[in-house]
Amino acid sequence: MVVVALRRVWSRLPLAVANRGVVRAVLTVGFFAVGVKVVSVVKESMVAATFGTSNAFDAFVIATLAPTVVVSLISNSLNAALIPTYIGVRKKEGQDSAGRLYATVLLLNLMLLAVLSLVIALTTPRWLPLIASGFSAEKLALAQRLVYWSMPLVVATGLSTTWGAILNAQERFGVVALAPALQPLSILLVLLVAFRLWGIGALVAGTLLGAVLEAGLIGYSLFRQGHSLLPHWHGLTEPVRRVLAQYGATISGAFLITSMSLVDQGMASMLGPGSNSALSYGMKIPSAFAGLGMAALGTAVLPRFSQLVSDENWLEFRRTLWKYLLIVGALSILLACGLAVGSKLITTLLYERGRFQARDTELVSWIQMFYLLRLPIPITATLLVRALNAMRANHILAAIAVLQAVLNAVLDWVFMQRMGAPGIAAASLGVSMVAFTCVSLSVWWLLDKHCRGAAVHE
Repeated sequence: MVVVALRRVWSRLPLAVANRGVVRAVLTVGFFAVGVKVVSVVKESMVAATFGTSNAFDAFVIATLAPTVVVSLISNSLNAALIPTYIGVRKKEGQDSAGRLYATVLLLNLMLLAVLSLVIALTTPRWLPLIASGFSAEKLALAQRLVYWSMPLVVATGLSTTWGAILNAQERFGVVALAPALQPLSILLVLLVAFRLWGIGALVAGTLLGAVLEAGLIGYSLFRQGHSLLPHWHGLTEPVRRVLAQYGATISGAFLITSMSLVDQGMASMLGPGSNSALSYGMKIPSAFAGLGMAALGTAVLPRFSQLVSDENWLEFRRTLWKYLLIVGALSILLACGLAVGSKLITTLLYERGRFQARDTELVSWIQMFYLLRLPIPITATLLVRALNAMRANHILAAIAVLQAVLNAVLDWVFMQRMGAPGIAAASLGVSMVAFTCVSLSVWWLLDKHCRGAAVHE
């Protein structure tokens, strides 16, 4: 009887009615992502106990900002630019043409990553002192060494992202969702084995090992599907130009958004020792939950949205998006409120041991609370952003990102003066609300335009 009742409830859910394939994809990605986040939480707890809010961890946080920004640019931009065009080419021209598109984009992407890595490494003595203005000379020198050690992370992650995009386009979500667990596992292993010998270098080594293993697992899975892992130049075809045009718009917007973390940590470095570490710890749990929702939704809905756009089924697109927004918005608000209330308890349970003291708990829990209250915005906005990605309207995201970056810098400074490090987290809440409003209005304007155009043609 219980099973029958559950089936009846399931069959009436608007999300299931809209598209059961999307629901299965969300559950698949979500299931594996939960496992990844559990391992990540264990890793963060061990890192906190090992390093606390020490100068070494401050240096690590600042040093990994540039590689992290580049990695975020790739992961946030490539799938959005490649998947809609890849699916369209595969449908209209066949798998061979889609394969040539993928091989060419992979080559161009690797060239871009290599150039970015070289530029970051060569210019480190110039940009690092700007975002670490409050560091001592010794602490700054350590951060500079850590930047150089972490640069291979960019290429390894770029490979896994491109290969993962193709697997996702074929609705093979499981391996791509599970592979990131290799990074926290690698960090735990290396810290246990080599911390006494390498110190903070063990954290960098574990991160690099995890990135290489993740790329290897995803690449092997793609190879098993019959795809070549080697890049190849097939010419600057029309599909390649479409991907590059969307990639350019998406990456410019993503750069402005991800560069906000540079601004946040740069502001925190002015507040004294331990502030960068506290800000980093404070965003770990909110980022884990946000990443879980964004990965599950963003990965699952983009192929579905891209298919609806390819079919020019605008009315179904609008109905599907509206149903998803209602359900995801309600669930994420409930989750955020519950977690924010228990922010201090969460911080105490996860971090307060070893070198992480009670005074650190007080500061980190306040920072974490503001990031948790912000949680529903990035999760729900994922649906809106993927809608714009599918409609190839990434230039709108770039324009909104300009506003977001400027507003973030202004609010960071204002709130930091009054509240210290928690003010930086509070500023992000206000910035996210403004950006979410702009994205929402843009999506509904575009969909209304397309729906009216479809009605005229009928």
